[in-house]
Amino acid sequence: FSIPRSSSSIPAKTGALSTPALVVVVRSVASSVVLSCVHAIIGTFRPGATRALRRVGTRLQGEDGLDPSLPFLKRAPYVEAIYSRAQERKFVVVGSPPSTGKTSLLQLTMARVQEEDPDALMIFYSCPPTPRRNFDTEVRSPFVRDTKVDLWNGDALQNTLKSRGRSNCWIFLDEAQKWYGDFYEAFWQQAVKALSGFAGEYVHKIHFVIAATYDYSIGGSPVVFQNQPHVPSAGFPLVATDSELHELWCNASAGEPWEHFSDYEDRLITISNGNIGVFSQGMKTLYDLALSPPRDLDESRAVRSLYELEFFYRCKRCFLRREPFSPTAEQVVVAALGKINSVDGLFPDVADLYNSSLRSANAGRPELKAKEGTSEEDGEFASLVRCGVLSPSGSFSSQAAMNFYHNLMFPHRARTMPEKTSAEDLAVECVKKFSSSTLRRSAKAAAGKKVPYEAVFLHLFHTALLSLTPTSVPLIQQAPTVLPPDVRGFIDLFANGDLQHGYELLRDGTRDEHARRFAPQGRYSDMNYRDRLVLDFIVEKEVPPSSFPALSAEVEKLNVVATFAFDENFTKCAYKVPSGSTGDFILPP
Repeated sequence: FSIPRSSSSIPAKTGALSTPALVVVVRSVASSVVLSCVHAIIGTFRPGATRALRRVGTRLQGEDGLDPSLPFLKRAPYVEAIYSRAQERKFVVVGSPPSTGKTSLLQLTMARVQEEDPDALMIFYSCPPTPRRNFDTEVRSPFVRDTKVDLWNGDALQNTLKSRGRSNCWIFLDEAQKWYGDFYEAFWQQAVKALSGFAGEYVHKIHFVIAATYDYSIGGSPVVFQNQPHVPSAGFPLVATDSELHELWCNASAGEPWEHFSDYEDRLITISNGNIGVFSQGMKTLYDLALSPPRDLDESRAVRSLYELEFFYRCKRCFLRREPFSPTAEQVVVAALGKINSVDGLFPDVADLYNSSLRSANAGRPELKAKEGTSEEDGEFASLVRCGVLSPSGSFSSQAAMNFYHNLMFPHRARTMPEKTSAEDLAVECVKKFSSSTLRRSAKAAAGKKVPYEAVFLHLFHTALLSLTPTSVPLIQQAPTVLPPDVRGFIDLFANGDLQHGYELLRDGTRDEHARRFAPQGRYSDMNYRDRLVLDFIVEKEVPPSSFPALSAEVEKLNVVATFAFDENFTKCAYKVPSGSTGDFILPP
């Protein structure tokens, strides 16, 4: 439907500046989102104007777009990039993982267009899913009917653009990923054709801004998108800066019980690493905690919630999945963390690999994979980057993504707790599950050293511990202690819940320094752990070795270091744990 030019029927909201409304055409969008869309165009939020805030303007689970009566990010650099590139190239793709602010960016860009061209025709269209049986009745006819823009009729299109006088026509397409695939390819071909001369002398007056969610189950963008500008650059997600998140925190927390929870804010910003969806879930967690008994919310309780399974589930929408993850995904994560390539043992440039994988996976067309020579692992890597779990550099995109991956992505957890639950017993059982070939390939990639990357040891240990423990034991990498930021430590792996174990991993490292972190005055001294262990992984010519590396008297007294020695081919491992027990075993392939 169309919003009339008169805005008298639209209730004014706190902090909104009333200006003439624009013509907006919306399809398949709930009325609440339509109103927020209109208000985003006609209003600018004044920080602090709303006293009683119940959420942040970047909406929470199950909602899309902005509510400008609440604090939101203006994201000026992205808005300017979209606006300028749409002016230059007429076609811009905004692609990013779920809950990163794509719909809100469309709304903010609409407001930017109004600043320059108040009479512009702006069409906001949310692409609906269809049965994929008849293109004309499901796609073409509804689009022309609802937008009054006929991309398939050159004369009609030119007349529409001519009628705008000096003003332009901007078409904002949201949820474009629902129209990915061969069935919809004709639509995107026609949209690009309209910009390549089909609109005649008025081609300069039409602009497309496309927003698409890059989910795990969604293939790459349509082929015609490849040479079109992307904001952000293809393969990179939309992110908020730390200063933007701090501003949003201050506005949303003003007058709330957690207004001065600086430690919680700092940890939430670190965990989200610019992911606005994760940050919003952290804000929603505070509201829910304040409404649940006991009502007297303290910061330590709030901080603990960020490392519990419930918060991981809250963040699921930020890394949405609509189908089971491929078993290949786990191999790809290990390879990316260890800079391993299945072909030659090295990742020369993971970003280049992502770009080639994205091209090969376009529209889910397997014949392109064959032409590009892209392996199943490469395609899987591209999928993990698209959905926001990995970054194009091959690391986890954030701590939230890492926690989601390990605790929810592969739910191969044990049903019950193992019989022996000491830190050293579990460590031995975990290392027995290490893959010999994975260690061998990582050692080859480790810049001339014989010892694999620490990230690979940590990942293998993490996944092995997942398989040995039930879901009542959330596992958290890089868990920060509760000490002040200037002396805070970040432990490699913390087994929360029923275990309360702290694990620190080394690769032929400084045993003494890491062991002292568990001393009474060490960096990890304030962690509420029941057991702790430093695992030192070394490589020896003979296994078991004639002797294990000696520890200082101070560290011996701490009784916290376990040494695991591998042979050079990583087929055998020997160990010595703090209790004095030793042993050796053959590693699985």
